[in-house]
Order: sequence, then C-alpha cells, then structure tokens
Amino acid sequence: MGIQYISGANSIMKTTSSSNELRPGQIVQGKILKLYPNNKAAIQLGSKMMIAQLEAALTVGEKYFFQVQQTADMVHLKVVNEQVTLNSEDSMMQLLKQLGFKATKGMNIFTQLLVYEKIPFDVQQLQKAFPILEKYGTSTEVLQTLKQMIAQSIPIKESIFQAMKTQHSLSVSTQLSGLFNVLKAVKNPTIAQHALMQQISELTQPAMEGKGVLLEWMLTEARQDNPRLFHMMKALRFIDLSVPFSNWKQQLLHGLDLQGNTKLEQHATSSFPFDVSRLKQLFTSTIGMKATIQEHATTFLNNWAIVEGMPLKGTASLTEQQFTSFKQAVDHVLRALGLPQEGNNLVNVKNELGHLKQIVAMIRTLAATTTFEEVSHMLPRLSESPTVSLPSLKDAFLSHMNRFFQLSGLSLENEIARGNQQHQMNTMKALLLQVVQQRGDTNVSDRAQQLIHVLNGLQLQSVQESGQLIQAQLQFPAGKLGLPQDVKIDFEGRKNANGKIDSDHCRVLFYLELANLKQTVIDMHIQKRAVSIVIFNDHPKLKDYAKKYQEDIKAGLASIDYQLTSIGYEPFKEMERTNPSTSVKKDNAIYEGVDYRI
Repeated sequence: MGIQYISGANSIMKTTSSSNELRPGQIVQGKILKLYPNNKAAIQLGSKMMIAQLEAALTVGEKYFFQVQQTADMVHLKVVNEQVTLNSEDSMMQLLKQLGFKATKGMNIFTQLLVYEKIPFDVQQLQKAFPILEKYGTSTEVLQTLKQMIAQSIPIKESIFQAMKTQHSLSVSTQLSGLFNVLKAVKNPTIAQHALMQQISELTQPAMEGKGVLLEWMLTEARQDNPRLFHMMKALRFIDLSVPFSNWKQQLLHGLDLQGNTKLEQHATSSFPFDVSRLKQLFTSTIGMKATIQEHATTFLNNWAIVEGMPLKGTASLTEQQFTSFKQAVDHVLRALGLPQEGNNLVNVKNELGHLKQIVAMIRTLAATTTFEEVSHMLPRLSESPTVSLPSLKDAFLSHMNRFFQLSGLSLENEIARGNQQHQMNTMKALLLQVVQQRGDTNVSDRAQQLIHVLNGLQLQSVQESGQLIQAQLQFPAGKLGLPQDVKIDFEGRKNANGKIDSDHCRVLFYLELANLKQTVIDMHIQKRAVSIVIFNDHPKLKDYAKKYQEDIKAGLASIDYQLTSIGYEPFKEMERTNPSTSVKKDNAIYEGVDYRI
C-alpha cells in the first residue's frame, strides 16, 4: 500500500501555486458573476474573484474561456469561445481548434485536466507539452508531470520532463540501491565508479560496528579484484608482506555461500583477526603523514619500478647486493608510516620476482592520492555505532540529511556558476555524469542516467515561491538510519524578512512508512507558535499507541518555545474527504516515508 497524489504533488505543493499571477497570453476559465457598465465584469477565476475589462457582451452565470490580454492596472480578458461545459469533450476540441491545434484525444484529455484543476496555460506551453504527450502517452504520471510543469512555470523541455517524471515514480533509495548492485558486479571499476559505490554505501547502508564496516570494505574490494586496501593493510603490518592478494582474497571469500552472501556482523565477530581500533589509529596517523609517505614511495618507485617490467622467469630476480638494497629501500618507505622498526616482517620477503612485484605494487598504492582519499572517506564509518539512542536521534537525522545534500550535488550547477567547482567535482551528481560519459557498461550507464534524472527532479522541485508564500520539498534516502525508504517532508509558509519560511506561521507534512503502523502522514500546522497535529493512519489502535508520547511531544515543543494545542488521529479516508483536491490512493506509491519518532 502506498501514498499517491492525484495532482502529482501534495496538499502543500499545490499545482496552482503560480496561477494567482496571471500573465498576458494565458488561457483561463472564468464564470461571470456580475456585469458593470463599460464592459466590466466581476469574474470568478478559480478561487479568486476579480474585476476585469471584457471585449464582448457576456451572460451572468455562464462560464467562458478567456485569454489574458494585459494585467497592468486592470486585467483585460478576451473571450476565446462561447459558453462551455466543464466536462464537455466537444468544448475542449473547439477550444484547441480555436487555439490553432489539430486536436487528438490525448491533447483533449490533458487540456481538460488543466481546466478542471483551474490552471492557467498559454499556447506556447501547449505547443511544447503536446509533443511530449504524444511521445510518452497519457498515463497518470505523464499527465501529472506535465500539469505540474505548467502550473509551476517550469520550462517545458523533454530532459526536465524526464527528470520530474522519474523523481515522481521512483524513490531515491530504490535508485541508489539499484545502481549499487550493478556497480558491485563490475570487475574492474573506474575511479568514478568506485567513488560512487563508497558514497552510495555511506548514504544507504545501515550503521554497523567497526568490524562489520571493515569486513564490508574488504569484501567489496576483494570481489572487484581491487588490492588497494590489501596493500595498505600490508604496509601497516596487518597482513604479512609475503601473502599474495589472490590467496588473501580466496581466504576472505571462503566464508560466503554460493550466492556470495554473508551476514557481515556475524562473520566479523567470529574469529575476526584484525584490531579495528588499532587500524583506525594507524589510518588516522597515516593520513596526517600523507605528504612524507608519498614522497618516500615516489622516490622508491623511481629507483625500483623496473621490477614491475621484469618477466616472471626463474626464481631469483636480483643479485644479493640488489636484493639487500631493495629491502633497505622498502624499509625506508615503511618507516615513513611511523611504525617501529621491529616487526617489519621484511625477513619473510624472498628474492623471487612474484614477491618483489607484490612489494612494488604495495608501495605504488602508498604513492597514490586515491588511496588516502579512500581511507579518509572510510575512517568515520569505522567509528560508527549500529544503534542510535533516542536523545541523539534528532542529531543523527539532521546529520544524515545534511550529508545527503552535501554529497548528492543538488547544487552542482549553482556552485560551478559561483566558481566553487573543485568541491562539486567529487559529488555524486558529478561522478554520475563522469560514469555516463565514460560509455562503459551500458547497464551501469543506464542506471546512472536514471539516478541523474531523479536528482534533477529533486532539484527542480526543492523550492517554489509565489508572492509572499514559499514552499519547499525535502526527500532523501534513510538507509543510513536503518530505514529502507525515503524520508519526505514538505513545508509551506509565509516569508519572513530574510526571505525564509516564517517558523511562527507555517505547515509541515511528514510522509512516513512505519515498521508496525505502516503508511502514516503527519500534518502539522503552526500559527503564532501554537502547534496542532493531525496523524493520518488506518491502524485501529493508533490513538492508544500514540497517547503515551503526547506529554513528551508537548514538553519537547515547549523547550523550543512552541505550544502544543491538539493532536488528532484520523483514517486516510478522512484525509481524502477534507482534502478532495489531493486525494490519497493506496496503490503504486509515488512518495513513501520512513520510521521517524517525533
């Protein structure tokens, strides 16, 4: 069961948000309320009544289609056609014909939808919308997306339409999970693909103990034949220098079943050989000595990179003198890591080309900037706790939300325009664009392109402003919090002096998917810092479950200078009755939420 909005938006993000500001050229339907001398009339346009200058004699009580001629001083309206019947197909066909279109059934359906929802439109908008309509059909998603674009004066381009349509129909969580699974199957991922996997994992994977995080990291790189972490752990003496990557990978994957699955936490706690706390300390100090380590590693490679090109023939590849010099050079690099000389296990290194090549590969890893970037990215995760206490839930929620908007790159174009290009090149959106441009695995490219559409859709609908009203949408994945679906929150309010939502007078809606209560919508109204809440849910014992939290809510709001005035509990059918323009259907969810305790 899911929540779907017939209007393609919701009760806050009204599709009529731009309709209060008429523009020349727009077509509107109006009802004549009263006639005045000099061809003036009181006309009902949607929920507004205005006095307009007419260009023809009309009949009181009848409905007409008008075209806005001018809006300065007084609105001037020109009749497009005679009296119309709202649901008359012939009337829509006649209107389209008068506007210069050879009407089809799809055009008629879409125009009738705009008229029914009292959304002004102009000929140019229809000219751009109809080709998209003919190409993509008249499904509910297509109609609602195009309607929203016209209502909010969003440029009607196919790329923007695709972004908004994808964002309406697919959750961010679903898209991230799908791309992550595809990337995991890539044998030799590019730098951009690997960075994407790390970012998706950070945003979607539930928090684990440090051992579980380390094992997940190791398994991911083993599956991808990526020895970067293996070499780093070798250098830090967690793995013997003589162990080849192939052997280590085989041992690591031995505990997996035939499908390659394992419960990471169980696997990590049963005979897990690594001291994660010690490894974290060494990673931290290593990052602090990055420049020195890279300098020593680069010097070593300048002298010994020749070993990499030597053919694998025979057993001894260096003279005794060369081998001694080689080990001394290796020791010099490893000392830059800050480890004591004792226990450097160089004694286990043999004068065999296979062993020597492994050592050179390890030091090449230490010379690479990407190694330190990966370690820096993973360090915070090694410190995570899998449980979030109730007092820190708010902080965890806000931290994760901010991290998503930081990582996602939703402000990519704006930041580049302001000259802040460097940081934005490492965001998810920038990496997705790189993956698409690399034209590698088509499955990966297609998934990446679809996620770009979703992010673009979020970006387009994040903030809408009309006069003194401001509306905002937030939607982001909550896998990091152990929740499978997106969080979705909508805000509406008057602007304050700084152009932001006035927190004394606003409305907030939460769309949630709770573990036991299932689909839930929380509608919160704030007037002069007095808070009234209505919770919509079909569970028969909702009120009983929620009562025990009422005093906590009241105290929590009071601590930030808000007063709780009421909490109501209603089934979804009541939401549909009180908000008929935004009925809620329990099928094919478009927006779904997650567990969240107020």
